[in-house]
Amino acid sequence: MNSSENEIEERIRRLIASKGPITFSQFMEEALYSPNLGYYHSADRIGASGDFFTSPLAHPVFGALIAIQIQEMWKILDRPKTFTILEFGSGQGLLSKDILTFIESNYPAFAKQVRYVLIDRIKPFSKPQPKNAEWVLANKSPFKGVTGCIISNELLDSFPVHRFKIQNNKIYEILVNTSPNGFTEIAREIDSTPLLDYLKDISAHNLPDGFQGEIGLESSVWLNSAIASLDRGFILTVDYGATKEDLYSSQNLSGSLRCFYNHTVTGNPYQRIGKQDITSNVNFSALMDIGEVKGLSTLGITTQREFLSNLGMGNFLTALSQTQLSNNPQLFPALSQKEYLANRMAALQLMDPQGLGAFKVLIQSKRVKSPQLSGIHPKNNAPTITDSAFTGLNLPLRDQDRTPLFEGRYPDQALIPDDIWPWSSA
Repeated sequence: MNSSENEIEERIRRLIASKGPITFSQFMEEALYSPNLGYYHSADRIGASGDFFTSPLAHPVFGALIAIQIQEMWKILDRPKTFTILEFGSGQGLLSKDILTFIESNYPAFAKQVRYVLIDRIKPFSKPQPKNAEWVLANKSPFKGVTGCIISNELLDSFPVHRFKIQNNKIYEILVNTSPNGFTEIAREIDSTPLLDYLKDISAHNLPDGFQGEIGLESSVWLNSAIASLDRGFILTVDYGATKEDLYSSQNLSGSLRCFYNHTVTGNPYQRIGKQDITSNVNFSALMDIGEVKGLSTLGITTQREFLSNLGMGNFLTALSQTQLSNNPQLFPALSQKEYLANRMAALQLMDPQGLGAFKVLIQSKRVKSPQLSGIHPKNNAPTITDSAFTGLNLPLRDQDRTPLFEGRYPDQALIPDDIWPWSSA
């Protein structure tokens, strides 16, 4: 155990010594967000040298396709002079960079109306990208009267959760206590009204004996903050999770809590405290229910695979293939076959039905009349997305900011220089 693990473990021990056993939500808050000690205060947690990678780190076409959806939102709102994009959990700002780059390259009129704000509770480890966006250090939204779109990508799964279990037909909350060998779990009958309301909503009394699950109250707090910020527009949430019917079922007897360390899924949150990610699936039913009570309309929920496909992933892959043709140098950049394959592989990773492609995309609206969004609705029922968005020399391609997925999967091929590959386009 290194010094930082000792420090954060001692911090949690002192908390338990002063307050008694703590909720798992409190433990998770300390493990992930303790100032200068928590997991998310580490500079190398994401990417090739970290523990996991996100969609923006896979390929910039993810941000480009979201930009297409956002531009359509702007048109649906009758092209307001200021269209504000609030991105929560923005990190170093890679997604914002990709969205703004694509908007500026393809929609110059829209670009003049965009105000992009990055919001995160953790200060960036380097100057955030891009230069033409604002950055705010906050846990909740400090804005009011926003017209535009609120975005989060893999944010809600990182919120601390309570844990419960069914034992002898009774529902108990799982608490964290100390032991001579580290930390241990104990059970306590639940008397918290918010927890009891949540359990009632998911019909926890119908779950089988031995079931364990998570209660994500923080997601509701965040959504209420987002709704209060928005005067008119959309909330776009991308994350892994499910509806309550799937999340709290006999198919998930052990719940969805898991940890990530060095690109490997682990199951023990009490190891490597502050050095591994702790996460759980998002209850999208709760987001939809709360939204509708607070005046939002649920426009649709789909998978990331379907969302990106509806917005033109096929068009991008077709345009990418044109980089292998020598007779289109004015329309498409010339890529070696190795770089072409690396881009194609990374883009397809976003569509993997067993991975990122299975993430859910939820779009909600506020004070918008009957919007038909291309990312949610099939193309034959939605506004047309033109192929021209993926022509020209500004085709979104991977760069040094991306996780080298191709090189990681094919390390022997990655070592071969582009100019001596047998299938090089040069």
